[in-house]
Amino acid sequence: MPRNLTRRVLRKAERCELVRGAPAWLSLCVALGCASDSASDAESDSTSAAAFTTTASTVVATLGTGSTLEGATTGAGSTSSSSEPSPTAGASSDASAATTGGLTDEASGSTGTPPGDSSESESDANPVDLEVVVQGPGQVISSPVGIYCPDLQCESSFPMSENVELAAVPADGALFVRWEGHCEDPQADVCVLEMSEPRAATAIFEVASELVVEVEGPGRVTGPGAIDCPGPVCRAIVPASENVEVVAAAEPTGVFVRWEDDCAGATRQVCTLEMDEPRHVIAVFSEAYRGGGSGSGTTVCTFEDASCTWMDGWEFSATAYVHEGVGGLSISGDWTDPPGEPSDPELQECGGGSGRESIGMELSISGEEVAGSASSFTGAAWEVSGTLIDGTMALEVVAMNVLGQCRNAISSSSVLSGTLSLSLQDDGS
Repeated sequence: MPRNLTRRVLRKAERCELVRGAPAWLSLCVALGCASDSASDAESDSTSAAAFTTTASTVVATLGTGSTLEGATTGAGSTSSSSEPSPTAGASSDASAATTGGLTDEASGSTGTPPGDSSESESDANPVDLEVVVQGPGQVISSPVGIYCPDLQCESSFPMSENVELAAVPADGALFVRWEGHCEDPQADVCVLEMSEPRAATAIFEVASELVVEVEGPGRVTGPGAIDCPGPVCRAIVPASENVEVVAAAEPTGVFVRWEDDCAGATRQVCTLEMDEPRHVIAVFSEAYRGGGSGSGTTVCTFEDASCTWMDGWEFSATAYVHEGVGGLSISGDWTDPPGEPSDPELQECGGGSGRESIGMELSISGEEVAGSASSFTGAAWEVSGTLIDGTMALEVVAMNVLGQCRNAISSSSVLSGTLSLSLQDDGS
């Protein structure tokens, strides 16, 4: 048989990727229309005689004197490249023709090797199955081709030991969550599988919502999806089923003021969000006024027939901010009570303790005037007033009933006062 016809048939068969590696390689390709194309090519070769005879169950391709190929097919009918009748499968042939040009050696009953071709490789002869499952709004595409799930095909076979890449592609408004099955890295967008044995992989997608973060002033916000704002990442796509946290942190020259938008009303620097819909948050920071001061006062404890009086010493530290005409102040004070001098020696000793008091309050700013008041968790009432001039806040502090108790006392009262001086921090700009 002429070698050019053989090569054309082989090239056509190799293009039929869906059945590569099948034992009856050419007859299967005929069933899928590959060999009929080879017959068309053969028709243009005036020196070659090839007839393709197709019945309801058998394809007989006569490729030269005494050489035939048989295989099952799903087609019916016949085509021929010449007007001469095609030899049947049972026709006699000599060993020489089968050796030099045939694909089937009828004398010995064995299958021959096409001229110019090597023996079939083990990887082609033993394809390995891959099954993919998609959960949620997304798809998986393989390279090399074969898997396009769930739209077209979720199962396919690949040559043994071949590496197959599976790419997880979420739909619009969705997020790839993870791989399950034989994928080594559950979080990787692309799963690489070595087809040394049957493999299975499941790609899980979820409906997602977008989280957008904005920052005003000297501070930062961190959150899910590597959010670190201001900076390279100020938004993230988050599964709609999750609750996430965003955390506000002031720069050394700043102080956190408040949350706005979807975190409005949050009283802490950590805001928790339900991502059942798109979310947008704003963290507001301001330049910080920082400083401290000191003060003292008098505490009076009343017993049944006597009273006890002593002085309390205070050391204050404070931080304040001013933002768009309003401000805030936080004060922490460490107090120390020396032992008192009871008027009646029989009275229990009073005083002699120490502790810490903290308070936060809003400040009203009117021109250069500053004022504010609040109650602490211990019940103490705080009031501050003062001025804000050229970046310096000078405040008078008065606290009533800070301690609120004396040992064995029927009643007690205290009035403490002090001064604070806070300066606006230089941010270096």
